[in-house]
Amino acid sequence: MKEWEILDSKLFQAFFAASRTLNFTKAAEIIGMTQSGVTQQIHKLEGQLGAPLFSRVGKRVFLSSAGKHLLHYVERYLDESASLKEKIRNEFSVPSGLVRYAMPESCLGSPHFEHLLKGLKKDFPNISLKVTLCPSQQVFRKLLTGEIDFGFVTRNSRRSAFDLTLFCKEEYILVGAEKRFEKKIPEDFFQKNKFLLYPGFQSVFKNWKKVNLPNDSLGCQAGMNFSGEINNLNGIITMLEHGMGTTVLSKHCVKTNIENESLLQYGKSQFQTVENAIYIAELRGSQFPRKVMAVIDIFKQIYKGKKW
Repeated sequence: MKEWEILDSKLFQAFFAASRTLNFTKAAEIIGMTQSGVTQQIHKLEGQLGAPLFSRVGKRVFLSSAGKHLLHYVERYLDESASLKEKIRNEFSVPSGLVRYAMPESCLGSPHFEHLLKGLKKDFPNISLKVTLCPSQQVFRKLLTGEIDFGFVTRNSRRSAFDLTLFCKEEYILVGAEKRFEKKIPEDFFQKNKFLLYPGFQSVFKNWKKVNLPNDSLGCQAGMNFSGEINNLNGIITMLEHGMGTTVLSKHCVKTNIENESLLQYGKSQFQTVENAIYIAELRGSQFPRKVMAVIDIFKQIYKGKKW
């Protein structure tokens, strides 16, 4: 059986201050004790260890060999005590504070954001959010620079710096306001019709084209006409509704518009369903505080890999 009172940790403060200053008077001032009090506590430690902790050469004070060993032990003890307190605080305290994450704007139009807000209000009212809307590539950059805790991305990354967890899948569709293209589009559609650009369009169109035009030589921009560009999803939808062009979007972003027929899905009988994975992206090796894990857990409970 181990002896529990070999060392009295209450005496560590006086020793630690004295080991740092090598001056009992200064140590006493730092920790708010008398010099004699510091001396007494150090003598008690020396009695428990059976060796002197300090040595004197003239007027100068030095740590003895035993003192150096004890200092190393006390530093470890302080670090591990702080780590233990943090772990227990994280495990049993109510999560609170700011959680920062980023995602492409199309993700904001999905039901997940509403579910998150409801979950936070119900279970974690002390957590606040800072949400940044940006393309996937910028999400990866922000993870590397520490600007965000985690993010959503619509593309994989070949870099080993990230851990990606499948969150859900979204469907991409060709969409516009002209009814004549609802069932089938003509062969020269991509050369004659105008397209609308938004951040992330090239990546979305590339995924859609890979499935539906695999042998077509048309690039994401070469040979295509563009009638407008905007960095806001609501703006793109408004431009579509007013007949300014067509584009490829996540279906969930225009679900309401298609239901009320202000927009139409083009080539419904002609094109295959195109789905793309949405991942939760984290910096590999990250140790998240409970507030971040609480938000991520809400997301993971919502879909578990299902389709938007």
